[in-house]
Amino acid sequence: VDCPRLDLAVELLEQVQDQFASFPPGGRADNGLRSMLMQAYEACPSNATIVDEVGEGLKLLGEKAAAHDLYSEAAKQGIFHHPLQRVLKDFNPHLRSAMLLQKDAWEELPELHEIYTVITSLWKELQVEFFRARKNWKSGYEKITQCQGDARQCWRGWRWAEGVWGHYFVA
Repeated sequence: VDCPRLDLAVELLEQVQDQFASFPPGGRADNGLRSMLMQAYEACPSNATIVDEVGEGLKLLGEKAAAHDLYSEAAKQGIFHHPLQRVLKDFNPHLRSAMLLQKDAWEELPELHEIYTVITSLWKELQVEFFRARKNWKSGYEKITQCQGDARQCWRGWRWAEGVWGHYFVA
């Protein structure tokens, strides 16, 4: 998305990111950082990456409702499919998403609770099928990232990460 003030937004987000690195896990309130986040958003309100990063920053400031409002507005504008489904790479507005949402979305879409109940009742069967498929020689696992050393939590840009992030592919 064209954003003539992208340099300003990126600069502001980098400054905020440096400050967030010293935050405790879970974050804390900070009006100065909130102001910088909102300036970055105002500079590029139609850029999915900027909107996502501003929302993540608001969450670190303890403002989950404000982040959700920001994501909801972006979804109304067609930047994302849904506030809880924010695709940042290769977004195709005509290709609908099918992610299974959790409790955050149940109030908005009560039918998700029914889907969740059905699927969780089948977890054991799905787990058995997953392990069976993993035994296929075409299946595998790729480690994407992990915290260094023995650290349980580490800072990954805007987010605290925990443990190992990987991807299973099954055939």
